[in-house]
Amino acid sequence: MANQPATDAPRSPALPVDRSERAFWQQVVRQASSRALVPVVVTAFFVAALFLNPAFNLGQLGQSFARANYGWIVPAIGMFFLGVWVRAVRWSLLLRPVAAIPARRLFPVLVLGFAANNVLPVRAGELVRAHELSRREGVSRTASLATILVERVFDGLTLLFLLGSVSLAIPLADWFAYVLRAGAVVFLGLLGGIVVLALGGRHSLAFIHWAAARLPGRIGDRIEGLVQLFLDGLAGVRRPDLIMLVALTSIGAWIAESGVYLLVFGAFGLDLPAYVALLVNSTANLAITIPSSQGGIGPFEFFAAQTLIAFGVPDDTATAYAFVAHAAVLLPVIPLGGWILWRGLRQPEGSAPGPGL
Repeated sequence: MANQPATDAPRSPALPVDRSERAFWQQVVRQASSRALVPVVVTAFFVAALFLNPAFNLGQLGQSFARANYGWIVPAIGMFFLGVWVRAVRWSLLLRPVAAIPARRLFPVLVLGFAANNVLPVRAGELVRAHELSRREGVSRTASLATILVERVFDGLTLLFLLGSVSLAIPLADWFAYVLRAGAVVFLGLLGGIVVLALGGRHSLAFIHWAAARLPGRIGDRIEGLVQLFLDGLAGVRRPDLIMLVALTSIGAWIAESGVYLLVFGAFGLDLPAYVALLVNSTANLAITIPSSQGGIGPFEFFAAQTLIAFGVPDDTATAYAFVAHAAVLLPVIPLGGWILWRGLRQPEGSAPGPGL
């Protein structure tokens, strides 16, 4: 009998890519790219400030990279993801008045948002977070963005608290005080605005209803609905018990990230007090509130390096440290976020996002 040709084993059909998800990501990339000019200029300015410093030596920078013990990066990455988990707990607290979602379900949403921030300019990852939460949990994207705004304000206030605490304990260079004052103006102003909106919700809605009634067609109804959803996202601000827990988890998250920078000291053999890691964390992360390109590259490295230089670290070592420390919090989250995105893009179609923007 003639040999029968071998046949391939039956294969399971690949899941189709969700076209609505693909369209969303195309829109996010398009909009972020169209607004990228100013952030890129800001990044180029700070990178140039690092490399055009008369004390900078490119050959010594290469030697600093070569001498580093990169084994310290492994526990540093673990400390970073511990901080992400604490942030997931915090987000769960802020969302509690809107929806009861455990931290374990919010963790991948956070990772995807951080990954998007690291590859897209103008912090587009915040929109990604709101969309992904809406897709997974049916929470309004507008309400999600409100909770993310509260998160950002608490992040800024926590970093200012850490910076201020160190400045009370030891004398610091004048520029640390400038960062502290400028940050206080911005974040205390934002906090005041959020509190006014949250506590004056009924008055705000009455005004919006009055203004919306004077707009043509359905535009007024749409705006009024979005404002209501946004105020729903601020509901946690009206609960002192939740706000206390949000403040504590904010401190916990940033202490964990300070642990990343402390561990990277070991990679470069830096024998510095732990409070210097708090200062690196505070100054570098407050700096990336400035609109910059992907992951805050530029402002982060500049201010992290300047912080170490203020404590006697040579310029080349401080610059190498800044790039490695930033890479430790930027790079690991990107492949994990990419995997979460790949899974999301291949979900069956038909999962409608929650209401909102």
